[in-house]
Amino acid sequence: MSVNVFYDPRTLAELRTALASMEGEGYVVAGCTDFLAKRNGKYWHADTLVSVANVAELKEITLHEDRLTIGAACVHHQVARNEYVRKYFPGLADACGNVGSPQIRNRGTIGGSLANSSPAGDMLPALLTLDAGVVIADGAEGDITVKLDDFVQENGKTILRPGQALAFIELPLPKENRVCAFSKLGERAYVTIAKINTAISLEVEDGVIRRPLVTLGAVARRSFFSAAGAAALEGQPLTEATFDALAAVLAGEIEKAIPTRETMPYKRAAIRGVVDDLYHLLKERAGV
Repeated sequence: MSVNVFYDPRTLAELRTALASMEGEGYVVAGCTDFLAKRNGKYWHADTLVSVANVAELKEITLHEDRLTIGAACVHHQVARNEYVRKYFPGLADACGNVGSPQIRNRGTIGGSLANSSPAGDMLPALLTLDAGVVIADGAEGDITVKLDDFVQENGKTILRPGQALAFIELPLPKENRVCAFSKLGERAYVTIAKINTAISLEVEDGVIRRPLVTLGAVARRSFFSAAGAAALEGQPLTEATFDALAAVLAGEIEKAIPTRETMPYKRAAIRGVVDDLYHLLKERAGV
C-alpha cells in the first residue's frame, strides 16, 4: 500500500476541510473492516486517505424531540447497546447485534456498512423500514440530506461523490404502537454474510396490522421494499397464519428476483424460517 496524504480530523469542521482538500484517487474510511478486506493481499494506492474514525460528532447517538441521530462513525456494538435504539428501533439493534463477530462489531461502523452498500449487508433492510434519512458532509457545498432509499444504489454503489462522506443517519421517532424487527440467515451463526435478511416494521391497532413495511436483502442487487409482502400484512391480524401467508409471498418474490441462481430453491424455502423468527419478535414487541 501507499498513501500520499492522510487526514485524521477530530471535528466535523476539520472533516469538511479535509474533504475539500481531497485530490486524485481518494478514500474516506472508518473501521476499515470492509475497506481492508477488499484489498487484502493486494497492492493499493491512495492519493488521499481521510479517516472519520475520530470525528467526535460522528461517534455520538443523540435523541431529539422528533428523531434519533446516529453518527456514521458509531460502531455496531455501540448502536446495538444504545438505550434509545433498543427502545425505539429494536429492529436496528437486532441487525447491529448480529453483524459479523464481536471483533467486527467493535470496529466496524454503521456508516461504513451503508457506504460499502453490499447487497447482502444487514443495515439497509433494517433502516429502510425505519424511514431513515442520511446526512452527507460535503467539503465544498455543505451538508446534503437525502432519503436512505435514494442514497444506496445497486451492487455496492451509493450517490457519494469525491469530497463527500456519510455523516449521520436520521431516524424519525415511531408512533407508540409501531414495532420493528430484523432477522437473517447465514451459513453459521455470527461470523457470516447473510444468505437472506429481512426486516419488518408495522403498527398494530386492535390486533390488526396497519401500514407495514417489508424489506428483503441478499436476494437482488440491493435490498428492496416488498410491496407484495406489505400487502399480505395490511389489515390482517398479527397471527401465525398471517405470517405463513407472508412467507409464501416472499418465497415468490425471491423466485422472481433470482430465477436462474443456483441458490434460489434454498432461499425460497429458507425464507419461511426467517419470517417465523420475525413473527415471534413482532408479536412479543407488540404485546399481543
